Amino acid sequence: MLQTIGKLEAARRQLALAIRLFFQEADPIAVHTLASAAYQVLHDISESRGLIGLVKANPNVREEKRNEWQGILNRAQNFFKHAGRDPTGTFDFDPELTRVFLFDAVLLYAQLSNQPFQEGTLYSAWFAVQYDRFLVDGVLKDYINAMKQRGLDPDDFVVIQTLLSDSK
Repeated sequence: MLQTIGKLEAARRQLALAIRLFFQEADPIAVHTLASAAYQVLHDISESRGLIGLVKANPNVREEKRNEWQGILNRAQNFFKHAGRDPTGTFDFDPELTRVFLFDAVLLYAQLSNQPFQEGTLYSAWFAVQYDRFLVDGVLKDYINAMKQRGLDPDDFVVIQTLLSDSK
């Protein structure tokens, strides 16, 4: 059956599934490929509206280094999608990159839609807890530290999967 869908909705659906697969600890290559596809759509829409994300269009990257920066970011995505130039090639993939793409994609989606979605909200919270060492001191960091003292474990994906299954 034919489905008519907009780019933003397609990206949200890809992103939501990528997040669910991430917390299920599914194949990191598949998760990255899906997350990268969603991210690219959100990045392109954002650029067309004059918005910038934290990753690809980071204003802190020097102008003369932007192409090199984006090449590094796109390397995994391109390797997983194309084989024309290197049909027997290999690649050293760091799944940590997927975490950053997912986080920036959730932020871009929030800017573009003003409509939170369960997976994105949960992922943002997980990301803040997982990487709280990068946060400035303040209420959010204090809250996260209090939750950790109460036994919050950002690596307990079983609890996160339960929260996601309750939201279906």
